[in-house]
Amino acid sequence: MRDGDPPLRLLSLPNKPLQNIVRFMNHIDQFALSLVSNRSKELMKSINLECRKINIKVDTDVSIQIEFLNGIIECSFADYQRSIDNPSPTNIKAKVSLGNRGGFVHSKPEYRFEEWLNHVLEIYHKSELNAVHFITLLPDMESFRKTFGTFSYLKWIRGVTSVDVRDVFRIFRPEKQLMFAVGILHQERCEKIDSLHEKGSKYVEFLDGYNIRRRDGTVATISFNKRYSFIMLNIIQCMDYIDQFALSLVSKRSKELVKSIDIECISVNIKVDSGILIQILIASKILLECSFDDYQRSIDNPSPTNIKSKVSLENRQGFVHSKPEYRFEEWLNHAFEIYHKSELNQILCITLLPDIQSFRKTFKSCSTLIILVASDEVQIQEYSRTFRPEKRLIFGVKEFLGRDRSKISDHIYEILVQNLDEIYYNFMPELILDDLLMMNSRIIRIYFYEAIKYESMLHRFIKHWLAGSNPRLRYIELESLKSYYPQAEAILKGIKHEMVSKEDPETLNVFRAARIKNVEFLGGYNIRREDGTIATISFNKRRCFFIDGDPPLRLLSLPHKALRDIIQFMNHIDQFALSLVSNRSKELVKSIDIKCWRINIKVKTAISIKIQFPHDTIECSFDDYQRSIDNPSPSNIKSKVSFGNRQGFEHSKPEYRFEEWLNHALELYHQSELNRLSIFTPLPDMQSLRKTFSKVSTLIILEADDEPRVLEYYRYFRPEKDLIFTVEKDPKTLNAFKTSGIGKLKFRGGYNIRRRDGTVATVSFNERNSFV
Repeated sequence: MRDGDPPLRLLSLPNKPLQNIVRFMNHIDQFALSLVSNRSKELMKSINLECRKINIKVDTDVSIQIEFLNGIIECSFADYQRSIDNPSPTNIKAKVSLGNRGGFVHSKPEYRFEEWLNHVLEIYHKSELNAVHFITLLPDMESFRKTFGTFSYLKWIRGVTSVDVRDVFRIFRPEKQLMFAVGILHQERCEKIDSLHEKGSKYVEFLDGYNIRRRDGTVATISFNKRYSFIMLNIIQCMDYIDQFALSLVSKRSKELVKSIDIECISVNIKVDSGILIQILIASKILLECSFDDYQRSIDNPSPTNIKSKVSLENRQGFVHSKPEYRFEEWLNHAFEIYHKSELNQILCITLLPDIQSFRKTFKSCSTLIILVASDEVQIQEYSRTFRPEKRLIFGVKEFLGRDRSKISDHIYEILVQNLDEIYYNFMPELILDDLLMMNSRIIRIYFYEAIKYESMLHRFIKHWLAGSNPRLRYIELESLKSYYPQAEAILKGIKHEMVSKEDPETLNVFRAARIKNVEFLGGYNIRREDGTIATISFNKRRCFFIDGDPPLRLLSLPHKALRDIIQFMNHIDQFALSLVSNRSKELVKSIDIKCWRINIKVKTAISIKIQFPHDTIECSFDDYQRSIDNPSPSNIKSKVSFGNRQGFEHSKPEYRFEEWLNHALELYHQSELNRLSIFTPLPDMQSLRKTFSKVSTLIILEADDEPRVLEYYRYFRPEKDLIFTVEKDPKTLNAFKTSGIGKLKFRGGYNIRRRDGTVATVSFNERNSFV
């Protein structure tokens, strides 16, 4: 495929590869695709998407919240219950967002709020809502209640009275839990508790200290001791994160209980500073820390048992705890178990450890290693060898100067050759070409002191890349302290390139796809490798960026059966375009037995081949055909290929004349002859046109000068079945009208058709009348 080809029609792909593609989409993109059509909705359902919870939140707007492990999709409805006469209008607009990032606004003509909610429940295979959270009440609570069936949990914690709670409870009737807080301290907050239980609410939680009674007569007391709230164990889910963690440390039973409620976190990290910390990132800004002052204080006993940990949440005061059998590694494993993690996400070393070998034994693997204060590359190499990060290595050396490049090159090469997602190297003394060619990671960032002949080195690196070096590289960022601002003209001298604006959508999409952040793209230059991979080079102050997209899919390298399945679901014009690539691709398209309705030639200002399908037409137009009498049918003739009213592509093949294009179409669609030849204007050399095909079923001649011209064309083309023609001011047709006795009709011209026995009939269309 080439530049200018139409975009990939995603839903035209076979079902299995399409499902695989959709599975790797972002949550919000999957949800957006489910709204496109019934087919796309069924596709989303078929890949068994799952979410943790589906909740409704009632505030200034009503919103549906879809909770995942790493984010929340929120569909907010500003127009719901804005009118008492029509509380739930159709075609209601939803603002859809993921986390705090921008999303999209969408509406569907047949969708009210309840259809949006049912859509969400269907897509994520949920039978009921998890929770309804009231911050404010709606004007019509009864109609709101009709939009969903059963749900588990009703929460209302702002400025209510017990009477309000009773009324709302009677309407909504949660299946499992009711949580509320009474606004001001007064006697009535304790009233109506028994009536709530009589209505079937299984558990009730207050935010102050009260007695509550279960149906079987059990009385429980909810009390508050400093910052811990020890409630009934079956409402641990409502505890604060630090209280859940504290409870997990009480006993094995409490640990298993906390594990059973499936608490999840974003990541578990280790930070090495004046003390060593286990950091549990629960949500975007919620961090639970366990700090160990006594770890690795003694070389003889780097990891003592009964080690004390200071536990805190978001820098607030927490608690100090120790367990006799717990060393540092048991604390780490405890965190993994509680939050259902199998590996460390990140190790951050602000200071160095006395015994890195014993520390390495405390965990199995880690994704990211960050070292901020290494004295030299030898130390970085030692840490990298010991910890073996699986995805990212980020490190900085204390100083640029005082390090002999020749003595540390081997250490640098071992670091750069690693097969990682990202390497960030801060304070390299000198950058050389071999450093760039050794890189084997997808993303590389290097901040270096100097580079000898910087522009020449970048020029040579680009030449190597064009020849196929650095196959895994997707983004490289170079920044120099000493070297001058590199000039594009010197770097790209002799290299074919094209300028790209800073607003180029394709380049910006590549940045997003590669997850490149904190970089301002100010425009640049595109270069293309032989395999079709395009890279963009950009210069921003002292920085040089080099980003390339993934190489194009080699369609013809796929297995034969999978390839046939993909081609069968292509658009007609894409199938036709593929057939022009090579003989192999032509045979491949022929093998799937595409059928068209008919193939025609139209002769007008330009000659065109029209391939008609039941619902659309491919047209191949040839402006250069019969432009020269000496060479009426040139080889390498250009064809403008279009599909319906949509723009298509231009193509030429060195060995193709007009007749080869026609034979190509006949072969591809398994036709043995032309169906129709329509002549609107005559060509300079009609006889050479006749030689381009064997036979034609129907000949249509429009606006011929006279019957002898019609006869001349008839003798050239000899249609097999039908001849249809019109003649300007035809006296014979007018006489036929007069002699047949037809009156009250005004003949305004028409079409003559001739039967094999020589009978001629005239077909004419006059306003709403047609007659023969």
